[in-house]
Amino acid sequence: MSTAPPRLLLDALLLPLPLAAEAWRKWRASTDLDHLDNGSFPLLSALAGRMPDWLGNDPQRGILLGIGRRAWSQNQIQRKLLADALEILGAAGIKRAAATGPVLWAALYWPEGAIRPIGRVDLLVEPASVRPAFDALSKADWKIPNDIIPDAAENKFHFAPGTLVRSPSGGEVWVHWRALPNTDLSLRRPDEPELEAMQSGQIGSYAIPAEHSLVSVLGGHHADEVDWHCDAIMICLQADVRWEKVAALLRRRAFARKRLDELRDWGVDIPQDVTKPAWTSGMERTLAFALRLYRRSKRSAMILGSTPRTRRR
Repeated sequence: MSTAPPRLLLDALLLPLPLAAEAWRKWRASTDLDHLDNGSFPLLSALAGRMPDWLGNDPQRGILLGIGRRAWSQNQIQRKLLADALEILGAAGIKRAAATGPVLWAALYWPEGAIRPIGRVDLLVEPASVRPAFDALSKADWKIPNDIIPDAAENKFHFAPGTLVRSPSGGEVWVHWRALPNTDLSLRRPDEPELEAMQSGQIGSYAIPAEHSLVSVLGGHHADEVDWHCDAIMICLQADVRWEKVAALLRRRAFARKRLDELRDWGVDIPQDVTKPAWTSGMERTLAFALRLYRRSKRSAMILGSTPRTRRR
């Protein structure tokens, strides 16, 4: 028996129920659970809310439903890990911290009842709060690899993908200080809209805007075991995306633009102007690069002025 592509499972998750059930039957009839591809596992978890009505007397009903239960249990651990980190930062006076990455996308953009496995936990703090944040986590016995805190005065600080910290129980959290590497959006800028407030009961108090989440997915900045197409499609379908903002964020991200263009093959309606190349000549690209370097060096000087030593004693 062959294994059907995960695309059928995505159809089963997103299509209206009669069509979704047909997609499920096609997938189930052509799939050997003993040789299931990695891309199908996350989508089987996401189908936990719809699947029970489709299984009937399926001899592998327990296995299929168990995949969802296992993902749900692991997600509770990840959400608790994020809550612990936010509580430590809040107690240290760092109130502006935002959820980002898979833990955010699972809560905001996946359909109700779907269980998106959360493979990693990410949170975002202001650049000026990086040192106090790591100090607070360290005092709570969270471990910082190599005992080194990122130096906000260095140019590479703006490109850094974040720093991993480990809780006393061994859980891992990635701490970031930019919504995307080499972007201006932190958590407080007068020319950016305020962070989106999370509803009561959801993870954290703030979330980055949907446009930054989408570009983050396209760039692979928070990749885990869930195929990037899934998160990107969910954001495009569930959020009121401001495409002009997405176009601005993609101007110098050719790889992410190419990925977004690929979503058209999956039926996502994307304005044509969003994925067109930003720079039309080598001279424009050179000038843009020089301008970014100048702005970055100027921001570094303004953020902290002088920075203390970053290696902890």
